[in-house]
Parts: sequence; structure tokens; C-alpha cells
Amino acid sequence: MGMFDEKQMLIELREEKIQLFLNHIEQYDRNISSKLIAQGYRYMNRVCRTVMFTFGEVTFYRNRWYKQNTCYVPVDDYLGLDKYSRYSQEFLYKVGKLSTYTSYRKVVDIVKETLGLHITKDTILKVCKTIGKICDEKDDYRFHSADVPKEKIKADTLYVEGDGLFVNTTNHTEQTHHTALTHFVVHEGNNTVSQNRKALVHKKNIISTKHLEAKRELVDYIYNTYHITDDTMLITNADNGVGYGVNFFKDIAKACRIKRHEHFIDAYHINQKIRMMYATYPQDLKKKLLASIYTANKQAFVAALDTTESLIEDAEELKVFQEFATKLKQIFRYIIPAHCRGLTDEHLSIGVMESQQRQISYRMKNRGMYWSVKGADTMAKMIISVSEGTLRDLFFGKWRQEYVKYTEYEDTAAELIHQKLYHDHKESIIRGKIRNDNIRKGINRE
Repeated sequence: MGMFDEKQMLIELREEKIQLFLNHIEQYDRNISSKLIAQGYRYMNRVCRTVMFTFGEVTFYRNRWYKQNTCYVPVDDYLGLDKYSRYSQEFLYKVGKLSTYTSYRKVVDIVKETLGLHITKDTILKVCKTIGKICDEKDDYRFHSADVPKEKIKADTLYVEGDGLFVNTTNHTEQTHHTALTHFVVHEGNNTVSQNRKALVHKKNIISTKHLEAKRELVDYIYNTYHITDDTMLITNADNGVGYGVNFFKDIAKACRIKRHEHFIDAYHINQKIRMMYATYPQDLKKKLLASIYTANKQAFVAALDTTESLIEDAEELKVFQEFATKLKQIFRYIIPAHCRGLTDEHLSIGVMESQQRQISYRMKNRGMYWSVKGADTMAKMIISVSEGTLRDLFFGKWRQEYVKYTEYEDTAAELIHQKLYHDHKESIIRGKIRNDNIRKGINRE
């Protein structure tokens, strides 16, 4: 006797699963027929459809019903299949999640080895484009549901950090660009979850290739999620890059009606710039400059910069340092530490952006990768969803049913508006003809 062939066993088990699935949907089609007839539906015919499920690619037949010239396919609705889609929602979810970890080509190998499905890199690309459309629907739903009342969170302190992340992109002419991903993180501080680990409370990541859209979503999220009072404090942190300056975060506080606002320019970036600038200057001056920042001693701060400037003899080098010193003096109040602003240790949950972006940069910037702008936007949002544990909700959350109701309402409203415009246009034509006839009659009388 030969050895046990586990691979062959898996193939036979998959075939049995497919047959069970076919029997299941056949039974469902029979059971629902009487209900549809009672609701006034008329049976039309049976049509086939081929769909990729996690247990295999399946071709199956299902009934089509009509009511008032509207087609309804109950099996498609039961399986959660979108019109013309060749992939089940579970398949989209699993492949989409895998694509956030590794390249499309490796996802093909993983799917083949684990699920026994033969797909191509182009299949993964189509899946991600489909997920991009779902992300757009979720963004659209966010605007629809903004007016729905919900219980807001009361938080004494809110933290917002922002930064940009550049990825390589191409357009339809194959020209390469650097596209900035706008990234914000909102949270309420951190809690200790184990001896050596802390976790951010109610962390929310917002990311987009469009800076203005990310800003709008940030304001909407804060305004619709949190109960803002006169005691609410907003603490913001960024590296003072373009689009992440002090005034930007002041606008956020104003838009969210937050009166208490403390802004920090990221200490890591400031220290890094100071160390680079002072690489060839006396180190004791660098230490004095850093100490003056830590103690919020502006007099010592200015003295350290002026002393350094006096040592420079080269004109070009002096110009560079003067620009550096001028910028540093302008932002002095935003680079002093929290303890110099009357904030206690509980107000020190800043500087988390680098760790939050690491998972995005690892997937999207390594190995010379290039993306379309839309593909970069979709992948970044998927990575964030995986890290927050919300990717499954993107496919199976209740929001999808609610969104269908919104879109059906919009379609109905649009149809009514169209009918009214057509009716008004028709009436205006009739009135015009009557007026012209009356004019002609008057001419004939004369």
C-alpha cells in the first residue's frame, strides 16, 4: 500500500465543500420561492455565474425574479455578491489583508499554498481596486452619517499628531513622482497593558493622498466623536514641515471649538537638526543650546546662538546659520518641553508618529516599489485598517446596509427631481406653443 497523500485529500475535501455549497444555495433558492411569489415577484429564468470563493472557484446557477421591471436575484443577495463581481466578500477580505503584508506576487504564492487557489498578480490588483471602491463608499458614508446623533466620548485631553510620508508613484504616462501621504493620529493618551508595553487609548489613524480631505476627516472625526467642553485640552505634535505648521493645528483647534491648545514641534526632529548644524561647531555650545531649550531659558538660548554666530567667518556659512537661528527663535515657545508649560507627566503621550508610520513605510517604500496615486491611497488605508482591526468591518460592517439605504434614497430623490424637471420643461414648451398660437391669432385678426 502507498503512503497517505494529504495533498490529494485536501483536493477531495475542497470538492466536497463545493458540492455542499451548491446543494446549500439550491435549497435556499427553493425555500425562498414561495415568499417571493407571495410578494408579487415573477420567476423569469435561471442563469449561471462564476465566483471565486475562499474554498475555490465555483460556477453555479440561480433563479432570477422580476417585479415591476426590476430584477432580483435572491442568491446573489444572500451571498453578499455585488453586481458583476467575480469575487466573494470573504475572498476580497483575505486577499486584501494578505496584500498589506507583502507584495502581490508573494500573495499569489501564499494563496496557492494555503487556499489551493490559482490566481495571478493581476487578480490581486483587481481585488485592491475593488477594495478602493469600497473605501470610497465608506468615506461617502461618513458624510451621510455625520448628522446621525450618537453618544460622544468625554475626554479631558486629546492628542493629534501629523506627518507626511512620501511614496513613489507613476501616472498614465509612466512618469514617476513622489506623492505625499497625509497622516494624522488621534488618541486620548496611553494605558499600561503589560509590564513593558503601553497602548494608545481610542487610537484613530487618518490617512489620504489629499491633504485637504485628510484635514476635513480629522475635524469631522473629532467633532462627531468627542464631547468638547471649555476644559478640553488639545495637544498637538508635528515636525513643522509644510502643511504641518503651528497655524495648521491652530485651525484644527478653532474648527473643533477647543479653547485650550498646546502645540509641540517634535523634539526628535529639532534635536536632530541641532546636532547636524553643530557638527563642526564647539560641542559645549550645542550642549548649552539644548539645555536652554530643556529649561525654557530663552536668554541662554539666544546667547548660545549668538555666540556660535560670532565664530563663523565664511559668508555663505554665516547665511545658512542665520536662517537656522532665525527659524529656531521663531518657534522657541513650541520646542520647550511639557514640564516647562505647567503640564504633568500624564500630558506626555506625544511622539508616536514614527512608530505608527513604520508599518506603512515598510510595505510601501521598500524594494523600489511604485504605485498609482489611487493604489497608494487604498493600500495605506488598508494597512491602517489592519493595524486597528477594522478591515473586516470594511467588508461586513452594518454600514454597508445603511449605505445602500442612503444611495437608494438619493437615487429616488434624483429620479423625482429628474421627473419634475422634465414635467416643468414639458409645461414650458406647451405654454410657449399656446403663446405663439395666440400671437398668430392676433396677427390674423388684424
